[in-house]
Amino acid sequence: MRGAEGGGGGGFAVRGGNIYWGRKEETGFRGIVVIFSWVSVPQTILREFVDLCSSFGWNSLVCSANYLSAFHDESAMPLAFCVLDELIKELRTRACPVVFASFSAGSKACLYKVFQLIDGRCETALNLPNYQLLRNCLCGQIYDSGPIDVTSDFGFRFALHPSIAKVPGPSKLVSWVAKSVTSGLDALYLTRFESQAAEHWQALYSSVNFGAPFLLLCSENDDLLRYQNICDFTQRLRNLNGDVNLVNFSSSSHLGHYKHHPIQYRIAVNNLLEKALTIYSQKVMLERERTGMDGTQDEISELICDLQKVAINSNKSLRRVAVGPTDHFLLQ
Repeated sequence: MRGAEGGGGGGFAVRGGNIYWGRKEETGFRGIVVIFSWVSVPQTILREFVDLCSSFGWNSLVCSANYLSAFHDESAMPLAFCVLDELIKELRTRACPVVFASFSAGSKACLYKVFQLIDGRCETALNLPNYQLLRNCLCGQIYDSGPIDVTSDFGFRFALHPSIAKVPGPSKLVSWVAKSVTSGLDALYLTRFESQAAEHWQALYSSVNFGAPFLLLCSENDDLLRYQNICDFTQRLRNLNGDVNLVNFSSSSHLGHYKHHPIQYRIAVNNLLEKALTIYSQKVMLERERTGMDGTQDEISELICDLQKVAINSNKSLRRVAVGPTDHFLLQ
């Protein structure tokens, strides 16, 4: 397979997109953030987020989906299989907290299929012990400028959006192809799209059952994601007893929250990662009680010590951020 971009390890291409390690330290890391992106997400944004997670001691695995993966199961499913396979290989070597982070339409292009797989909702044969391991390790979810339901209206707006002009190749040609593909697919597969959209939202709502807290990063000025949709999504998750932190920045564009509000963005992500570490320690202890395999006092003490070190390192990282103009944002 051909290589894919990634500074932390070799990548590979599969049907539906590319998978690569943004950062992959063999020792000394605290957990793994799996990043789900779509073709509209610039590489610069992914690299900045990888660096942010790295500053908190987390490795990162990037799943970059191509355009059609948001519309076709045939593209999204192989991508979901491969990213899970890569992740589980690491967890079998050393179990650790896992956080899923989705950018823009990344949830529709791959993440929801990942949820269906680990939740046993796909007809494909599953390796149940491995997926149980992942369920035990999943301790957080982050959504930046998403989740987005890729409808015909969004597809058309996406084709006209400046972000598509940044895709390699002549911008006018890319825009024309995007609009043609979207309109053509809508005409042929409207019923199928509606079914996939329902599956997408159902998978995201069902992910509440994993017990992982949510961090939603959004803005009322987002020109692609309606703020009311995020509010509705948040309320539905809370109605299902989900732990949701909705951060509404005062003014930032689609995928521009970190650029315009770096300090607040960094604090919000750090808080979610710290909470994920705490939840992971609780899951470990509950699993030991459930299986009757009580860990030694030394093992438990070592786990607690690791969590304390993470908190100290995270606070140091935050103090290194230069104090800038105060950003006004809402925590709901």
